[in-house]
Amino acid sequence: MSWQFKEFCTRVTEINSTINEIKIKAARKMGLKGSHVMLLHELDKHSEGMTGADIAAILCLDKAAVSRSIAGLEEKHLVSIDDSQSGKRYRAVIKLTPEGRKAAKMLENKSDSAVGAGAVAEFSDEQRQKFYYVLSQISQNLKAYSESL
Repeated sequence: MSWQFKEFCTRVTEINSTINEIKIKAARKMGLKGSHVMLLHELDKHSEGMTGADIAAILCLDKAAVSRSIAGLEEKHLVSIDDSQSGKRYRAVIKLTPEGRKAAKMLENKSDSAVGAGAVAEFSDEQRQKFYYVLSQISQNLKAYSESL
């Protein structure tokens, strides 16, 4: 294993683990699970609603895991599920309820604080823009490489 691969994977894994810890801690304070955080975030971006399959594809998650998370959010009255048009639950449109929007905004504020105050606080706006550009390019390059295999 080359040092580049090992270093890259180690740092990405560390960052991912820490992000998951932050999500779990923030969600727990609201009576939610860490798995709910990104679903709420994604649904908040799509006020028209989304299907579970759409959410799974965007977040690169297993459909069954998304379905379990959505069921948990529905129990807490944070999402509504409209299967009237499709007649099938897996094709149903999922939307945030007003309570869900509040929860999503609270989690977004906590997440922004974690990133802004912790991860990138010491960088200038220009450095942050470059960093996010490079991060995006790395993601795209790895996806393209993966698809070529």
